[in-house]
Amino acid sequence: MALVRDRADILLKKAEADELHELLAEQARIRFNAGTGVAEINSWRQSLPALLTDLQDAGLSHVEVLLEHRLPYTPKRVDALLCGVDPTTRRPSYVLVELKQWTNAVSVDDDLVHVPHYGEQPVLHPAEQVRRYCRQLVDFTPMLATD
Repeated sequence: MALVRDRADILLKKAEADELHELLAEQARIRFNAGTGVAEINSWRQSLPALLTDLQDAGLSHVEVLLEHRLPYTPKRVDALLCGVDPTTRRPSYVLVELKQWTNAVSVDDDLVHVPHYGEQPVLHPAEQVRRYCRQLVDFTPMLATD
């Protein structure tokens, strides 16, 4: 379940009108019965317009974007799930996007990075985070698996 779902071009217009982050916060209250922190709202306000502009610039403004999509049987959410059709195979195509606003990160090993802003404890590398999210989605939705 996503907090907000629409085509990239429509979401970009909402972001440019400075409405998208408010819509996400409202939907979080309704769907998750939870408030949203200032940091998360600021993150949406800063990151999502950039992502949506990149999609438009790449000619992908028609792509369906699911924002803050909750993974099955967990409270974890994917920042953005892009849904479209592969131009070569014409088969459904899905891309998971995990947005970060880090100015500095140092690799600790293949799966972890140290982000000074977070203190001494390393955090999961965004690529590994997306890999695990993909695995979970495929585990609970086998039709997403590729041949």
